[in-house]
Amino acid sequence: QYDGVFIVRSEPGIDELRGWLRGFAPGDPFLHARPVRGTSKAGYLPFQFPVQWEAHPEGQEAKTGPLTLADDLRRRPFEVTLLVPAAPALEWAIQAVSHTVRVFLNNFRIAVSTGMSI
Repeated sequence: QYDGVFIVRSEPGIDELRGWLRGFAPGDPFLHARPVRGTSKAGYLPFQFPVQWEAHPEGQEAKTGPLTLADDLRRRPFEVTLLVPAAPALEWAIQAVSHTVRVFLNNFRIAVSTGMSI
């Protein structure tokens, strides 16, 4: 099953981790789990690195690339573009990206298994 794709880019002029989303809304609850003891009520893990989630600037419909397979799949795939500040310490960038991808995938799987519409 193909669920989606992650793209990581460094971006000058930003000072925080940003995520562009295509395939679902930036307001989906699994993207906004807050740090609490253990996990949230839904079982979502919190993001330890704050991420500013935004709709993809090119819109929801992909015209090229892997998301054009959407009509052939059971569930619409996602595209996440993580924008990392251009001048952070390399160790911070690696930790922030790897943690964000792990938590995103965990929360996505929970959302899918509990029947949330994504």
